[in-house]
Amino acid sequence: MGGFAGILRNAIQTADSLTKTLQVTVTHRAWVGQDFKGQQVLASGVARKGIYEPMHKQVFTSDGRYISVVGRLLILEAVPPTPMVVSGFSRTQPIDRRDRFELPDGEVGPIMDIKGVSDPGTNRPYFAEITFGQPGG
Repeated sequence: MGGFAGILRNAIQTADSLTKTLQVTVTHRAWVGQDFKGQQVLASGVARKGIYEPMHKQVFTSDGRYISVVGRLLILEAVPPTPMVVSGFSRTQPIDRRDRFELPDGEVGPIMDIKGVSDPGTNRPYFAEITFGQPGG
């Protein structure tokens, strides 16, 4: 597929190759449902590479609360969808706010925001930008 989609795919691949030395390995555990006690069920961890930017700032949310932002992760590849193993639950995106990410030095979360631009050829985001908040915040 050419055109703008091809240009964007190539640009992201170039950014990925140029930033390899800046990328860290994170473990992504996808949310796949909840057990009979209502506890989250997470899939086995999958290693992903990304650029992690720690930060400490307050963000005013649309519902009038201040939330502490502690970091942002940029994954420069299309993350494949997570198959659901529990009936009655569905995922519409490869990364869900209920997923967990762990950096080499410990867990980061909860996920506050997920951004990306969808690839019309795959219906998956070209990349993922994940913003993490202060746990319990």
